[in-house]
Amino acid sequence: MVNSPDRAMALIEELYQGTKDVVTKRISQLEGALGSTGPLQKWDMEYAKQILITKQTGGFSPQDARQYFQVAKVIPGLLQFARAVYGVKLQERPEVKTWHRDVIVYDVYDDNEERDDLMGRIYLDYLFREDKENHPCTLALTTGVEGKQYAEAVLVVGLERELGATMHFWDATACWHELGHLFHHILGGKNQRYHRFSGFEGMQYDFIEAPSQLAEEWLAES
Repeated sequence: MVNSPDRAMALIEELYQGTKDVVTKRISQLEGALGSTGPLQKWDMEYAKQILITKQTGGFSPQDARQYFQVAKVIPGLLQFARAVYGVKLQERPEVKTWHRDVIVYDVYDDNEERDDLMGRIYLDYLFREDKENHPCTLALTTGVEGKQYAEAVLVVGLERELGATMHFWDATACWHELGHLFHHILGGKNQRYHRFSGFEGMQYDFIEAPSQLAEEWLAES
């Protein structure tokens, strides 16, 4: 760990020196995309990104990618990703009572044939509703404690529910991001003796986003 203020400042300075040229170049590109002669303002950042991406991809924008991200296919894709990357088996549990009929429940098992043991339970509350928090998030319902309880968590997003609905690329990215949190909590809650260190409850905040960012990168590079 850092251990002292001097080491903390040294790390910040090292990061600054290593990134300042890249950041300066990126800001210049964004200002050029806007045709601005003044400094880039924070409230123009996302708009400038969209213009720059469209220019760099020959007119293709993230909005154009919606056709490849149908809501009906993205959720099965998430589960396929989880099976392949996290080495788990998922068993749907339609008989489990939930807070809304939209919610899908799966029990998570270790895919290792020698163990094949229950690791936890996940809830997917992925469709938009007026009476819920639709901002993407992962909520821990229970933390895993060895011999006492399994880890349970819910993935929350607010995707369109109309037949044939599609989603923006950034919405798909949010789904993969939250899936990283979801399985971080489930897998990190297995064989944990203490509640305090189970799942993502005991993580340092400079690491807690790492599994989610890795999941995002998989989507972006695939």
